[in-house]
Amino acid sequence: MEREAFSMPESIISMEDDTIRVGQLVYSGNLFSQEYGIITAIHGEQTHPQGFGLVLNTTKMAELDIVFSSGERSYHVPENVIRHLPWKLFGNTFSASEIENAIHFAEARDQRKAIEKEAAKAKFIAEMERLRKEYPQLLVAADETDHRKRAAKNMRILLKQFKGCKFSVRTDDNSIRVSWMDGPTVPQVNEIINAFKAGNFDGMTDSYEYQESPWNELFGSAMYVFSDRGYSEDLLKRSVVYLWKRLPGNLHGIPQPENPAEVFTMTPRQIPELNMTFGEAVNSLAYQFDCLNSRYVRAYGCSGGFLIPESEAEAA
Repeated sequence: MEREAFSMPESIISMEDDTIRVGQLVYSGNLFSQEYGIITAIHGEQTHPQGFGLVLNTTKMAELDIVFSSGERSYHVPENVIRHLPWKLFGNTFSASEIENAIHFAEARDQRKAIEKEAAKAKFIAEMERLRKEYPQLLVAADETDHRKRAAKNMRILLKQFKGCKFSVRTDDNSIRVSWMDGPTVPQVNEIINAFKAGNFDGMTDSYEYQESPWNELFGSAMYVFSDRGYSEDLLKRSVVYLWKRLPGNLHGIPQPENPAEVFTMTPRQIPELNMTFGEAVNSLAYQFDCLNSRYVRAYGCSGGFLIPESEAEAA
């Protein structure tokens, strides 16, 4: 079990009066730091300021230093913040030796974190050097200072491996969109271009979380990367032919359309005895066909979910 800066008292008691003391037990109650702590120092005189939470008061007030159970430390926390929800003050007070032990615990944690940070930095730099040697053809900041433009240019370089396919790589304020017709499958292209994503949007916090990486630092990045593959009439026709070949029982008595676009407006719309439409099935088959190598590459990701049997698909 991971150690803590101090041991919690057997029972938590309420404050006897309104005066905050060094060694007093406090609870942060914040959304991302719900943790108990010890007040280790008080700067200035307490004025019992009015106000709620983070609402500042112009009255001069005391500021407090706190060591939390994890070893995290907060310095000069305003008195009016500590006195209001979601914070809580308790009547428990730790001894001088317990306060000193908590501070030593926090100092040791800080030293350990500093060593880990330096090691991570060295590892980061080493990985950048390795990538630079492995991909000498790609542009770096010295070649293109704008990180998004640099990412787009490097995408174009890497996508040249799909010989015979023309890609459109366009940038806007915070994204890069790659589009092409037929050619490789979406997962094959995403494996290359998604490396240039700067992070991900977190729906839980309704915010974008950047994830720094040696690749992005060297070769550029964008907040969002989109792939958009178009299907030609020939590819859709191949998918229609395959569908009628694979499902002779389900499609018995239903004529195969000569124009593949007709599958998107067919009546009935649903494939008999299957929970998908003709259009979804055809789109899903096209999604899994690698036109450059004339093979199916089994892959999830397209609406309808009509998967190619493993026996008929080659590994990507």
